[in-house]
Amino acid sequence: MILSSAVELINLADFSSTTPGTDYLPTFITTQKAGFSTSMGFWQIGSEEQHGFDHSPVFKMIFADLTAVVASHIKIWGIDNQDDDAPEFPVAFLTNNPELEIYLNKFEFTDGGGNVIPAGGAYTIVGCKKRQYPIVL
Repeated sequence: MILSSAVELINLADFSSTTPGTDYLPTFITTQKAGFSTSMGFWQIGSEEQHGFDHSPVFKMIFADLTAVVASHIKIWGIDNQDDDAPEFPVAFLTNNPELEIYLNKFEFTDGGGNVIPAGGAYTIVGCKKRQYPIVL
């Protein structure tokens, strides 16, 4: 379907595997240098660095390969999740349902009880991005 089509695909990394943690939050970067706030600037996807070339958020995750993952769950935050209260999806569920439509903030591998653990193996999770930033989030 054209509404769920992507123009850019990126490999996603879990938040706890990198320092600083990798997130995919839309972040406004001001280009104004006059000492006061204006709307001059641009959006980047990621609070620390731009992920991919397109400046739109990740709107879909594709769990392409989770076979080597030893963690039992993946905790996934949408862009409006502001605290630690985010759902944990069983890896088996995501393997059987490999597409999740979400404006992505970040994700971590867990033990199902909320404790962050390493993935335990290589994985491939693909993020889908559109050509432009949506009008309303």
